[in-house]
Amino acid sequence: MSFQLHMFQFEKRTNSTLRPQEEGDLFNCNLNTPTDLMEPVFRLEDKWPDPEIDHPSLMSYNYIYVETWFRYYWIDKWVWNNGFWDAHCHIDPLASWRNEIGTLEEYVLRSASASDPNVVDTLYPLSSECSISQAMSTWEIPKDPFGAYVIGVVGGDGLVQYYYISAARFSAFGAYMFGDTLWSNVVNDDPGVVGGNIPTFMRAQFNPLQYVVSCMWFPFVVPQTVDQHDISFGYFSSGFQAPKVVRESFKLFSEKLPLYNHPQSRSRGRYLQLAPFTRLRLSALPWGEVDLDTTKFANQEYINVEAWVDPITGTSKLYVSDSVNQVILTLVGQIGVTEQLSQVLKDNLSTVTGAASAAAGIVGGLMSGAVPGGIATAISGIGTAAAAQYPDVSSTGTNGARIAVSPTRIKLTQTFQNVVGDDPENRGRPLCKRYRINRLSGYLMIADPDVPLPATQEEIDKIKEYMANGFFYE
Repeated sequence: MSFQLHMFQFEKRTNSTLRPQEEGDLFNCNLNTPTDLMEPVFRLEDKWPDPEIDHPSLMSYNYIYVETWFRYYWIDKWVWNNGFWDAHCHIDPLASWRNEIGTLEEYVLRSASASDPNVVDTLYPLSSECSISQAMSTWEIPKDPFGAYVIGVVGGDGLVQYYYISAARFSAFGAYMFGDTLWSNVVNDDPGVVGGNIPTFMRAQFNPLQYVVSCMWFPFVVPQTVDQHDISFGYFSSGFQAPKVVRESFKLFSEKLPLYNHPQSRSRGRYLQLAPFTRLRLSALPWGEVDLDTTKFANQEYINVEAWVDPITGTSKLYVSDSVNQVILTLVGQIGVTEQLSQVLKDNLSTVTGAASAAAGIVGGLMSGAVPGGIATAISGIGTAAAAQYPDVSSTGTNGARIAVSPTRIKLTQTFQNVVGDDPENRGRPLCKRYRINRLSGYLMIADPDVPLPATQEEIDKIKEYMANGFFYE
């Protein structure tokens, strides 16, 4: 069988659809039988008696187009056989079926001409180079070391009332609560004394500390009523006034913390805003320190942080939300510090009995000893019982840790890990979409290629292998 070969000196990648643009040099040939379509052997018709003199121009050809078969071939080697030159070849299926491949619609994993910057590219490893950016809140826990106090006291109705006392007044309140003035007020409020009688035994054992159910210190002012209220310890009025606490959670602050871009994200893709390329760590004491999920903030310009406080328990919630106010994370912290109250007691009973004698002049005769073992002994017995029932020191609550609410600002630390240089021309970038092949150019990698071509099965298998491993559509 005799036909013509178009022979070329041609340079291209073996995994490319590129074809020669010129016609090439024409040679007549015959098939050297046996041969096949995939690896044919073409024998040139012209005889070359002396291979050392007559073949130098042939050695420059490395590529063939067989117009009769509409296929392109690589020349593997030239073999001189009894005065004739044989070209041993193998098929180039990508070039042979280039036009048909271009009409296929495939799922393109990687492409040099189009890409999706949000798809993570794990082809390139991380380098040891990194950069760090920090965003700080303008709000911070006040630097005032004194703060303010919220105390819970059981009133005459048996209900707990919460009062706001500034730090400047709190020491005065403590001195007042455990001083002689309060005891005088208590004695004067005692029905027995008011009626001109001996103080009631239970009233005599009054300890104001037992009515204080909580004492919470805050490093800032909490919402309070405008008017002042008298603080009552059970049945007894202390005479000390303070505003009541508004018993509703209040917003402490709300702020936006900017999110910065990975230094390589503009050139390489938005996926670099995700871990492990970007790490986000929120430091917000006393709510805690946490690593944030970067997938929730990859396309955000900032994060919102908003704190609410319960003025009664001192518990606080910090809400972390994205730029469309969708709450991503909730952190709970104790921003109110529980304070311990203690009372070193003196002989309060003598204060009570002394006040009673001054208020009602009926005790002297009874205490004169006219009745042995009478009221004098009884009063002595009361004193002994009271001393036995009173401990030397009384306390309530436990000291909290003020260091957790020391002056601080919320900090968002963003660590950016660089990736090594890329080669999109030869390795492409992630696309992950279905595309018609001829709408793209350059490097392509196809997922599970489907190749319905009027080609041999062996050709189709080779084309699928090239497409799955990466090829160049040129």
